[in-house]
Amino acid sequence: MSAKDSSANPGDQVNKFQTTIAKQPYFEAMLSKTNAVQLAGSPSALQTDASNPYVTFMLDCYFPDQIR
Repeated sequence: MSAKDSSANPGDQVNKFQTTIAKQPYFEAMLSKTNAVQLAGSPSALQTDASNPYVTFMLDCYFPDQIR
């Protein structure tokens, strides 16, 4: 999942977003119990689009293996 943080201090909300995703009932039920949602690398350097600064980042969600 890729995302963009354009909060007042870009990058400050990345960890909060990661935690919020991991605590959603669907993801709690479906994802691995440990390290289910992880930041994939560091957030990007500060970028600007129409004078709106932001950073981009990517989260990885790990689902347990299932045999069907």
